[in-house]
Amino acid sequence: MAKPSLSFARFLYDDAGDAINGATINLYTKNATTTSLANTTTDSNGKWTISHTPASGETGEYDVQVTSGASKRRIKFDDGVQLASLDT
Repeated sequence: MAKPSLSFARFLYDDAGDAINGATINLYTKNATTTSLANTTTDSNGKWTISHTPASGETGEYDVQVTSGASKRRIKFDDGVQLASLDT
């Protein structure tokens, strides 16, 4: 049975509440710092979406890195909301 594709989506805003356009979003295996599994950029509304189909042996635990200009922020798996897997 093939693993289902995972989708991650959010919006990115600055401190003033304005959407950030063109920021780079990278998906990494938990605690990895090399080899992004998927990437995208934010649109004019600050929205981003990444889809990823886990390879065999992946734990399903991921970190997301946001880069905008010289600013980088890492959202680690352990810091975020964790979701249980569902059979559909």
